[in-house]
Amino acid sequence: MSKRVARLIGFAALGALALAIGGYLLGVVAGLGLTWYNNHLLSDTAPQGSYLFWAHFMGQLFAFFSWPVGIVCGLLYGLRRKGPDAV
Repeated sequence: MSKRVARLIGFAALGALALAIGGYLLGVVAGLGLTWYNNHLLSDTAPQGSYLFWAHFMGQLFAFFSWPVGIVCGLLYGLRRKGPDAV
């Protein structure tokens, strides 16, 4: 494997990691917000959901769907950064 290909794989891995972390954090915020909305505005009786469960679940869901996009973004960034002779 050449050095250029290894760098592209590194950029893809960094892009996947960055978007997975960002997606997880966005999912946590969405899960907390949706649970708060369900427990305080939609429910007339007792709370219906656990904040920690839904925050973690939504974080994992968002991370799962965002890491493939991170791979593509990392590859595109690596190709653009290195120019046409990147591969």
